[in-house]
Amino acid sequence: MVDTAGPDMLRVQPGITGLCVNAPDTMTAGRWRSSTVSGCRMTRGAELFAAESGQVLARVIDRREARGSGSPTMTRSVGNA
Repeated sequence: MVDTAGPDMLRVQPGITGLCVNAPDTMTAGRWRSSTVSGCRMTRGAELFAAESGQVLARVIDRREARGSGSPTMTRSVGNA
């Protein structure tokens, strides 16, 4: 890691978009039940830039979905952690 850009250096900008977690956290008193079949999904990616010019050299995108259990599973705030 450096403080100033130079030749033959890359700047990497990672990111996560479309994050969807299917476990609610209601934070309310009383009883409630919620279940889901799938876990979560997100799109993660990164852009690579030429450090000096700022020109985009590459974009990488990967969309993933967590494997579901195949049957409804109770969801709780503990599962979110």
